[in-house]
Amino acid sequence: WRDLKPGHQYFVEQKPYKYELFEYAEGMDLDNRKRYFKTAPQNMIVVGGGPTGLLTTLHSLENCLRSGGTMKLYEARDAFEKAGGTYERAQVVRLDSRWVRMLRYHLGTLFEDVWIPATEETDSHLGNTLPTQGFIEITIKDMEAIMHLEVSKLWSRDLLEIYARSSANFDYKKNVMTKQGNALKERDLVKRRVDPNGEPSEEFHTWEVVQLIGNKTLSPDDMTPGRSYNVFSRDQGGLLTMELVSADEGVFDFRSTDEGLTIQVTRSNFPSVYAYDPKAKGNARSSFKTIVFQSVDLNREGKLTRYEVEFASIMNESHIMDVGQTNIAFASGKPAVTKEHLTACPYEPYGVSCIQGIKISMGMHNFGETRFGKGLIADFRSQTEQNTRVVGDFTKSVITAPIVKEMLSIMSNKPRAGDWYAHFRVILDRFPEQKKLINGDIGDVVKESLVPLAKEAKTWFRNRLQTRFFETGDNYYLGMEFTREYEVWKYKIVDEIVGAAPNAGRLKGTLRAQCDRLWYEACIAVITRGDVYNPSGKFYVPRIWFISSHTDVKLGALPEGEAFRIVSDKKEKYEVLIPGRTKVVVRSIEGIVSALSGETIVHRESDLTRQPDGNTESFVSCTTFPVTHYVNYRAVNVLPSKYWCSFSIGDGQSSPHFMRYSGLTGAAINAMLINNYLGSSIRLENILSRKRVFQMSHETNWSNDEVVKRGTGYNYGVDGFLRPGAAYDNVIEYLYYKMLEMDVARYEENYEDDTLSAIFMLSWQRKFGSMFVPRGMETNDSHTRGLEAILLPKILKTVSNEMMDREELKEDENEAFMTLFQQYASDGPEAVLGEKAMFEGDGTLFSTTKDEWDHDMRRLFEKSQASAETQDIVMEYMDRAYRITELLNRCFKLARDEHIDGKRFSSEAENEPKSTDSFFSDFPVEAQSFASGLELSSIFGAISLSATQGSVTGGSVVVSVAIAITFAILNIPTSFGTMTNVSRYVNRQEEFRADFSRTKLLGMERTLFKVLSSSKRKEIDDASNPLLKQVRVAYEDFVTGATYYDTSSDEIQESYGNTNFKDLKSVEAFMEEITSNFIPKRYQKEAYLKDKLVTLFAACIELAEVLENDERTGDEETYIEDEATYKAFRRMPKFTERLENSLQTGPIVYGFIRKNKKLSQWAIFAPLRLYFFLMGNFLLKGFSLRCGGLFNPISTEIKVMRGVVTALNRSLGQTLKKEAYDLKELFHATMESSIGMSLFFVGMWVFIFSFFIIANGIASAVQNTSTTCAGALGISGRNSFQQYQCFVVEGGAIVSALAGLIALSFFVRQFRHQRKVVAAINYLPSPPPSVRKIGSLAYFQSLISIWQCIATCTSLASIVIGFVLRFDFADFENNVTFGLAIGAVGAFGISIFLQLIANLGMLYNVEPSAGIDVCSAFWGTLTKKHRLFSLGRSEKSVMSPALEDRESWEYVAREFLTETRFDTVLGADRFNAVMQAIQSGDTSSWRGTTLVMK
Repeated sequence: WRDLKPGHQYFVEQKPYKYELFEYAEGMDLDNRKRYFKTAPQNMIVVGGGPTGLLTTLHSLENCLRSGGTMKLYEARDAFEKAGGTYERAQVVRLDSRWVRMLRYHLGTLFEDVWIPATEETDSHLGNTLPTQGFIEITIKDMEAIMHLEVSKLWSRDLLEIYARSSANFDYKKNVMTKQGNALKERDLVKRRVDPNGEPSEEFHTWEVVQLIGNKTLSPDDMTPGRSYNVFSRDQGGLLTMELVSADEGVFDFRSTDEGLTIQVTRSNFPSVYAYDPKAKGNARSSFKTIVFQSVDLNREGKLTRYEVEFASIMNESHIMDVGQTNIAFASGKPAVTKEHLTACPYEPYGVSCIQGIKISMGMHNFGETRFGKGLIADFRSQTEQNTRVVGDFTKSVITAPIVKEMLSIMSNKPRAGDWYAHFRVILDRFPEQKKLINGDIGDVVKESLVPLAKEAKTWFRNRLQTRFFETGDNYYLGMEFTREYEVWKYKIVDEIVGAAPNAGRLKGTLRAQCDRLWYEACIAVITRGDVYNPSGKFYVPRIWFISSHTDVKLGALPEGEAFRIVSDKKEKYEVLIPGRTKVVVRSIEGIVSALSGETIVHRESDLTRQPDGNTESFVSCTTFPVTHYVNYRAVNVLPSKYWCSFSIGDGQSSPHFMRYSGLTGAAINAMLINNYLGSSIRLENILSRKRVFQMSHETNWSNDEVVKRGTGYNYGVDGFLRPGAAYDNVIEYLYYKMLEMDVARYEENYEDDTLSAIFMLSWQRKFGSMFVPRGMETNDSHTRGLEAILLPKILKTVSNEMMDREELKEDENEAFMTLFQQYASDGPEAVLGEKAMFEGDGTLFSTTKDEWDHDMRRLFEKSQASAETQDIVMEYMDRAYRITELLNRCFKLARDEHIDGKRFSSEAENEPKSTDSFFSDFPVEAQSFASGLELSSIFGAISLSATQGSVTGGSVVVSVAIAITFAILNIPTSFGTMTNVSRYVNRQEEFRADFSRTKLLGMERTLFKVLSSSKRKEIDDASNPLLKQVRVAYEDFVTGATYYDTSSDEIQESYGNTNFKDLKSVEAFMEEITSNFIPKRYQKEAYLKDKLVTLFAACIELAEVLENDERTGDEETYIEDEATYKAFRRMPKFTERLENSLQTGPIVYGFIRKNKKLSQWAIFAPLRLYFFLMGNFLLKGFSLRCGGLFNPISTEIKVMRGVVTALNRSLGQTLKKEAYDLKELFHATMESSIGMSLFFVGMWVFIFSFFIIANGIASAVQNTSTTCAGALGISGRNSFQQYQCFVVEGGAIVSALAGLIALSFFVRQFRHQRKVVAAINYLPSPPPSVRKIGSLAYFQSLISIWQCIATCTSLASIVIGFVLRFDFADFENNVTFGLAIGAVGAFGISIFLQLIANLGMLYNVEPSAGIDVCSAFWGTLTKKHRLFSLGRSEKSVMSPALEDRESWEYVAREFLTETRFDTVLGADRFNAVMQAIQSGDTSSWRGTTLVMK
């Protein structure tokens, strides 16, 4: 106190943790017994001892102590009483660089011990370190244990206080810390409505808990069989009401009738047992009789008052805690049920399973060894793997249907099925009361239900599920998505099993958990068989068991690492260290190594994670749960003491998506911000101005956005992401408290720029825009009006509820206004004021709301005669409402603008221009490499065959054989490469054809229908009407989605059933209900369903446009093209059927082989199929048309339909241009697929005959005979080996000739296309330099094609002359064939040399701006095509204008490049640049003049 300076402000400690601010003046009388501070001491309470709470305690302790404060840690568990022994959460978390830096700083060498590998280890035993990615991995329990150790060190030095078994909550309405009565402990200060004299009071007074008087515990001698007692169970977390069933020879059997639990204890481990009290149960930790409170303040007699209260009367009450002037950080984890969080996304089902044991570390990690074991050749894909982890990349995808199929297999095949059957029986034995009413075997019921489920799984809504693997030391962790269909089945089958059995809640939960185990065991088995793990790693994944076996096996039969229990004494768990038949070395859970006989009878133990005792399965080792994003209403709460605050941190502030990015995403940021908050309190002005409160709020809201964004992505995800969506009441309440937070943190004072953008960054506004305005509704006035009608009353109701809690507004003089305002909020202005004020707005959401409310509030003040003071208070609340509407208006405008600009997409991939893979044409860029492979195969075949002529090698069999074998060997990888490349090419064509059938056929049918005249459309029945079909499909898709998301669709079904879809007004009424009721109100929080409703609305728009046109034109109007269009439309069903029957949609294995093909699609029939297609296209067209297309192949059907649509397009003014071009691409894809399979056929036979030639050469060398097959055509005089030689030589000649012929045809096509490029550029009057270089390159490339043709023709000549020589058709020199073959090699070499010049010289020198330059040179052509492709756009379309424009430019790019064929000249990368430049549609950068190609 002597150091105080006059004129300065200080804090004085009036009571423990109670401070008062004063300004010191000269001569002021001070109490020297009190403590004085330059700034407010920042006492700190951290509630929760999990990872977030422990990190916050460690990171904030120094600044807390610097300010003169005290750090306290409240932990609900008993970890600090048992040295961390209660930690058992085995989920593995991936922590980012923020955590790494903070843990390194606070843990020091302990961090090195845990995460840094020892010498010659590839990974540490407790945690993984991924330095290249900046992550570390560890189980939660291990991380809690090491952080607990560091906190305990600080605790031992009296630097902080720790209170175990102490849980607390926060009441966000009252802004106070609370505790349940059963959580109170001695020395707790609570506020009770009792004054210091012990008399009831309206005000709160502080009382201290001084004593908890417990009931007397009973001894084993006090037990009487048949009586009920209260028994404390640590496993169940409290007292259970149990009946003592028997007490024989010191063994006591307790049974819980309502919980279905049986406990057997002895005198040595007898639990705490109390006399039966029906009120003393639940989560109480002991049975207390009374609780003693003592007043903190003196009573009228100058003493401290004490009084006792029955513990049962207050144990379930919430008590306000008096923590003094203290900051409080709540790190109590993700809320199970919450009233203070925004549930920002709909729930999605997820689950985790945790496996533990030495079979993981011994079988999978191989610490200190290379890769997956010494001497093992690692696959090239794993060369960059930085440790021996089998999993590799931790995010995988698994197909759903095989999991259910594997579940059925497990329940059907012995011996595993026997274990599961026995396991279900053991589970049921624990519930004797319910067991009596359950008929049959549970295993049979589950197995029978899986039979239809395995078939249904193929059609489930989600056919792929994302999984997340982690492995650290002895721990293996799998987190994954679940399908809702599985969850429905699980609940349904358990309800069916249990039936009407009473008190079966616990039994049902247990059986559902066993279904989850069955799912996970099947999932792990499916994943192990799949190509999921690192190359070769799957061979190191042991078989993982999710239940303990009940089948007797000999110990000697168990593999290394297997866990087991001895049948004769099942108390202890063992693991096999060294297997053997006669003697097995095992390890107990205490780590004691011993040898057991291999004949010992044992039961396998499950591999699920254990509790801290290492023996019992953990309760959290395998579970399913719903996942969503919670965001706390407040980032910071200023407590009534004004200079101290409370915070929710970690998952309590914003809960992350545990399968996205790292775990505990925001916790490290929260801990850092609290430390900064405490540190900034050293400067008094930061406390008085609340600048630190603002900084805490601003940064926390940024962190919340980052956390949620990890799970929502771009807000419109389909797979693996959550979608923003919430009940509007919840959103409005959240926004109100954020506006209140802005006032409390004084944003206006501490932030110079836009305050709303400071707390709600642009990404937050996008999320709210996604919640309120689904894609397609951005410019829909009906939806905007409907949204306003729903949101305005909710905002006013929220404000009204908050105003009712204001003490000043509870006074009688304000009753009139409050009554009017409540009526105004619920019934609207018409009910209170008699009219609704109308103001002109811009059509956006809430554009006139502020003006309306200002007008209405003045009227309400006048009508109620409210005082000026009342008006000021009310406007304080209304200002928050104004800001809510302003924020939502911004969100709406952002959504509208991004809709117009095409920026509302589900992933960045949607925003990327399409690559060359989307280019489908005659002989596209990908197919051009096949010709070289076939050419090379033909040349190698020619050399191998010419070497069979004896005179070529001087009669030397060895030389002849060597040449033949060498080039045959070279032909093997060449032909195999051709086969794989062709297969991938064919698969791409088939994927396009399947996508066309799935996405474009119905659109083409609708377009044809719409261009018909009204009279013609009426001739088409409803079943064939594609617009009605589209509406029906969209409606059924919505109903299916509603069922999947467990949401009722009764209202929309009723509305759909009452709609006459042939009547325009009825359709418009249905559309109005969709936009004004179903989307903004009925399904307000169902993001996916709102998308489906927009799809239904879009389908109705098309129908309404046609109905409107019919009303306008009437039945009299007809078109010249009607008959042709009608015939084309009637042809569509048959065409669709033919196309779908021709598709190849089977799975692809080994990366290039497609399974489940029809017989006619097999490679062996490919040449016949191609010949049939060609004949149909060119020879049988007229005949087949006259026969009604009866004999048309699918290619001809497509060509005919294309011709009809193209003709209609020209006649109807280019309105069918997109459909005509789609059919052109479909035709090319169909033909290229057929040609590709023929190439595969040739490559396959070249590949096969290469082996035959090698075998022929080896056999000829062994017999020292010629490798050829010369002589007359007759074969009667030849032996079997000579006949084999004839087969090999002539067969090889035929396939090599086929390869050469096909290659030659490809080169001719390539030459023709290259000349197109030359011609197109030559027509330009003044092309840019880069375009001229492309023209020169095209000319040079055409010369290369000529040389390739020469090489191919030469090899063909060698093959043909060889055939002539072998059969004496003509007389040539024998070395002619070899000379021609060598000539072919020379020509091929020249072409390769020229290709190097073209690629490394000419192409390299083409400027990077070539793509834009091509657009500039052909600017007129491109813009004309774009104008034509843009015809027919609907003004009412829900699609983004930018996306529609982008789609038009994509068509322009594909058509233009098909005509000019730049792909035959430029490499894939340069061609891709040209294609993407055109697709960008950036005409302003092309700076071209209108140049139309001749």
